[in-house]
Amino acid sequence: MGWYNLSEWLDLVLRWFHVMAAITWIGSTFYFMWLGRIFASSERQLVGESGEPWMIHSTGFALTSKFKPGPGEALKMLHWFKRESALTWLSGIVLLFLVYFLSGGAYLAVKVVSTAELIGYAAFSAALIMITWVVYDRLWESALARRPVWAVGASFAFLMLVAWGLSRIFTGRAVYVYVGSILGTVMVGNVWLRVLPAVRDMTNASESGSAHNPATWASGQVRSLHNSYLAFPVVALMLSIHRPAIHASPLNVIVLAVLLIAFVAARHIVVGGRRSKWALGVVALALTGMIMMTGGTPLQDVQRSEAPIEFAVVRALITERCLGCHSTTPADRTFGVTPGGVSFDTPEDIRRFAPRIRQRIIAAEAMPFGNHPRPTAEERDLLGRWVDQGAVLQ
Repeated sequence: MGWYNLSEWLDLVLRWFHVMAAITWIGSTFYFMWLGRIFASSERQLVGESGEPWMIHSTGFALTSKFKPGPGEALKMLHWFKRESALTWLSGIVLLFLVYFLSGGAYLAVKVVSTAELIGYAAFSAALIMITWVVYDRLWESALARRPVWAVGASFAFLMLVAWGLSRIFTGRAVYVYVGSILGTVMVGNVWLRVLPAVRDMTNASESGSAHNPATWASGQVRSLHNSYLAFPVVALMLSIHRPAIHASPLNVIVLAVLLIAFVAARHIVVGGRRSKWALGVVALALTGMIMMTGGTPLQDVQRSEAPIEFAVVRALITERCLGCHSTTPADRTFGVTPGGVSFDTPEDIRRFAPRIRQRIIAAEAMPFGNHPRPTAEERDLLGRWVDQGAVLQ
C-alpha cells in the first residue's frame, strides 16, 4: 500500500469528519440565532405571546424557553456547544497540511517547490493564521470597536490586504483556502477566548450571587454575532476551491472580496427574514459581478486563421499539456485518477469534454493546474478555434 492510496483514504475520512463537525457547530449556531429572533419578536409580544416556540419532531413535542437565572441560582444540565467548534477547526487544519503540504505543494505554489520550501511555507502559514487572529482580536478590543462600521471596514481591509499578499506567493486556490482557514480560526477563537469566558462569568455570577462583568458579556455577544456572519462566507470559500474558474481568475482577489460581501448579505436574508429583503439586491448584484469577472476574456493579439484545425494537432497538444493528469492511468497521480471525472485517453473523450476545455483552459485559463506548464496564447487560440469549429475528429 503506497502513500497515494493511504492519503486518499485519509483525505476522505478527514473531510467527512470536518464536514460533520461543521454541521453540528454551525447548525447549533443557526438554531440559537433563530431562537433569538423568536424570543425578540415584537409581533409576538403585541399579541401577548412570550415568544416560546413549540417544536415538533418524530419523538414528540418540545417547548423551548429562555430565562436568566437569579442570584445564587445554580444551573443544572448545562450544555455548551464548544467541542464542535474545536473539532471543526482541528480537522480543518489537519486537512490543510495534508492536502497542501504533504501532497508536495502541487495545489500550493505556481512552481515546483523543494521540501525545505514546503517546511518554510508551512511555518509561514501557521504564523500568518495566528497573527491574523491576534490583529482581529486586538482591533475589536480597542476603542475602534465602539464604532462598529469603522471596525468592520478596518477588518475587511486588513483581510483583503492579507489575501492580496498571499496571491503574490500562492495559487488562487491556496489563497481561498488560506482566507477560509483564517476566518475559521477567527470563529473558533471567538468561541473559546471571548464567548465562553462570558458564559462562564455569567454562570459563576449566578451561582455566587454576584454581578457579572458587563464588558466581558458585551464582548462575547459581539463575537457571537461575528460568527453568525462569518459562517456563510467560510462555507462558500470551502466550496469554491473546487471551481477553478472562480479562484484561478486573474481577478480572483477582487472576486474574493465580492464573494465575502455577497454571503455576508445572505446571512441577513436567512436570519433577518422579511426585514432583510433589501439584502437580496446586494446578493444579486454581487453574484452578477462575480459571474462577469470570472467569465474569461476573449482571445486576442493572436493571428487567427479560418483554416480547419486538424485533430492530430489538438490531440498532440492535449497529450502534452493535459494527459499527464486527466487519464485513467495518469503519469502524475497527485490529483488522483481522472480528476474531476475528466479523461482525455481517447479521441471521443477529448470531443466529449470540448466545452470543458473551452471553459477551463481557454476562458478561465485555470488549467493545467499546479506546477504544470500552461499553454501559450497560440495554443489556447488553436484549441478555441478547434472547439468553435465543432470539435471535429479528423
